Amino acid sequence: MVLLWLATAARSGDAPSAGWRTFTDPVSGFRVRYPPGWVVRLAADNPDAPPGGAVARRSVGFFGPHSQMVFVDVWLEAARPPLDGWLAA
Repeated sequence: MVLLWLATAARSGDAPSAGWRTFTDPVSGFRVRYPPGWVVRLAADNPDAPPGGAVARRSVGFFGPHSQMVFVDVWLEAARPPLDGWLAA
């Protein structure tokens, strides 16, 4: 499973997690803390997306009060042959 996460930096002097909530994805199991005033929505749920495909298996959106958006996407990596098998091919 490959997980891509983008975050914004807290302002200097602020307690970075004061009042933050935690979202736990019930399917993939990842957890993300997010600031007050943000809303969490399931953006995509594709349980049948093939490993290594061009479609994320799951995408969760975090939306801020000033049009900020952060997405956490879950992709399944395609199975790879061992290196010696690949070199022999």
